[in-house]
Amino acid sequence: MLFESVSKFRDERDTLTKHTTKKFPTRSISKITTLIVHHSLTKSGTAKAFSNYHVETNGWPGIGYHFVIEKDGDIVWCNSLETKSYHVGNSNGFCVGICLVGDFRSEEPTEEQMKSLFKLSKALMEDLDITSEFVKGHSEMDGYAWKACPVIDMDDLRTKVKDYNEGGELPTFIENTGITELPKNTTYIVKRGDTLWKIAEDYANMTVRELLLLNPGINPRNVKMGQEIRIK
Repeated sequence: MLFESVSKFRDERDTLTKHTTKKFPTRSISKITTLIVHHSLTKSGTAKAFSNYHVETNGWPGIGYHFVIEKDGDIVWCNSLETKSYHVGNSNGFCVGICLVGDFRSEEPTEEQMKSLFKLSKALMEDLDITSEFVKGHSEMDGYAWKACPVIDMDDLRTKVKDYNEGGELPTFIENTGITELPKNTTYIVKRGDTLWKIAEDYANMTVRELLLLNPGINPRNVKMGQEIRIK
C-alpha cells in the first residue's frame, strides 16, 4: 500500500470542530482543477487545533483546509472534496487546500511531511485528473502574491511530485455518494464585505436572479452582516 500504516492517514471529517449553524457550500468534483499548498504559519499545531480556531475565532463553518499534514507526516482528512471551504479567497470554488503544519519562513518542513505531501498530491492528481502544473502554492494564486505561503520552492515541488513513484496502490478520495448539490434549505450567514453578487458566485454557485427567487423581499443592494440568506 502507498500509506505504510493507518497511523499515517486519519479521516477526521466527522470529528473536527464544526459551527453549530453554519455550513460550507458544496461543489461538483468536476469543478476542481488545482491543489493548493499552504503552511500553517505556526511552529506547532494539529488539524483539531486549526478547526477550533477557524470555528471559534474566525466564525467559519469548519476548518478551512481539506487536508492537514502534521509534523510527523500524519495526513488528516478534514473536508470532503465536494466541500467548498475557505482557504484561498475567490479561488475556493476550484481548489483543494493542503496545509503543512509549520512556519517555513524560519524552519523547513520535516522529511515525513514532504513524503506525505508527495503521496497525497500524487493520489489527488490521479483521482481528479490534475497535472503537476496545477499543484500551486498559496502565494501563486491571484491576489496572494504578497503572502509568504507556503515558502516552499514550488517549481522544485512540482517536478518532484510529477516524478514521485513509490509504487503500490494509490488511495481514492472521491466517494461515490452521488451528491453534487447542496442539501435543501441550506443557508448562508452574511459576513462583513459580502455582496449578493459575491454570495451568489462564491457560495451558492448560482446567479443573483436565482438567489433572489429563493429570497423574496431581500434588498440586493443592502445585505447586512449577520443576515441569513437561503442558498439552496
